[in-house]
Amino acid sequence: MQNVNEFVDALNEAFDRRQAEKPWRPVFSVVKGKKLDKVIYKEKNRENMPGAAVYCFVDAEGNIYKAEGWKRPAKGVRAKLADVSAEFVDQIAASGYANTRWLYR
Repeated sequence: MQNVNEFVDALNEAFDRRQAEKPWRPVFSVVKGKKLDKVIYKEKNRENMPGAAVYCFVDAEGNIYKAEGWKRPAKGVRAKLADVSAEFVDQIAASGYANTRWLYR
């Protein structure tokens, strides 16, 4: 992946393809920040309801961080966008609902 928008597009496509039969699958988007972009998700067909969850944070260099909470990432780079392939994103979607296990050390 070259940038955070491409990563989010790949996540959305993979979840749409892998979990098409599920009515409440995640829909990802990006919230731009000063230092870090926040990748968030809401449930499809519930976009008008309040509440979203943070999936991960991405910095300007393409480093991916696990979310510690809504406002900040956990310490340490967990992955790089350049190393994330379309096949890997497809595995993420196949493994379950907005799964972040791949961001744990």
